[in-house]
Amino acid sequence: MIIARIESATASARLWLLMRRIRNTLPFFKTWSTVVVNRARSNARAKGGRRLWKQIADYTKVTKCSQRGAVIECLSYIGAHKEHGGPIRVKNKSWLTIPISELAKGKTAEYVEMSGIKLFRPGPPGAKKNILARSDENGKLVPVFALCKQTRPQRADKWWPEQRWVLQQGVREAKWHIEKEH
Repeated sequence: MIIARIESATASARLWLLMRRIRNTLPFFKTWSTVVVNRARSNARAKGGRRLWKQIADYTKVTKCSQRGAVIECLSYIGAHKEHGGPIRVKNKSWLTIPISELAKGKTAEYVEMSGIKLFRPGPPGAKKNILARSDENGKLVPVFALCKQTRPQRADKWWPEQRWVLQQGVREAKWHIEKEH
């Protein structure tokens, strides 16, 4: 999960001076946070793909907004992983299942088993191999998924708006609100 706070304490000196001239800061923080969320969402959607980046964009929201600031969050742990990189680790299961055959591409082990294919871990009890396999017509072992506790570190794929851009938008929004009040 990514959490970003936009508030007067994190503002640049120029922005802080502009904010002091705004009587009611709630509308200012609402518009500023909306601009930042829209940029984060458009950055995520621009990455492409079928559903991962759309899901990350959908989970990015303004979660709090008040006279003192706003909180913007990406409620998806995948969004945070994409932004910062690092290894993918097991969360609620015993193993990660990495597809290693055409049969498994884009599918989970549960989905493959529900389609009628019996998967098993070969090897004697206590010394099982780290694969899920099936038997073919001749009884030959065919590996389907590799099992691991974590992957190699993944590269970061930056999509969250940069701090400098966020502050520039804050200045722009503050100027607009000051003009609107006068």
